[in-house]
Amino acid sequence: MLTSPCMPSSSYDYKADVSSGKRPFLLAWLKQYDWLCYSTVLKGALCKFCVLFEYPLDKGGVHGAFIKTAFSKYKNFHEQSKCHVKSA
Repeated sequence: MLTSPCMPSSSYDYKADVSSGKRPFLLAWLKQYDWLCYSTVLKGALCKFCVLFEYPLDKGGVHGAFIKTAFSKYKNFHEQSKCHVKSA
């Protein structure tokens, strides 16, 4: 799971996973962030380490993104990714 997580094929249409007017997930982000994986079922990004070794969280929200819920608010993706990496 850590070295070869289930990932969409390179021809996967990420744009089809978002509603009209929202920014889609970009395949380049999977290459940029080695901890990142994408769920075609949940239609969003997850941290492969946090999903497998989940730390108990009291609340969802921003802290639950990438862990308990797939991250899909891509407008602030890089900012939230940096926060996730720095978090405990």
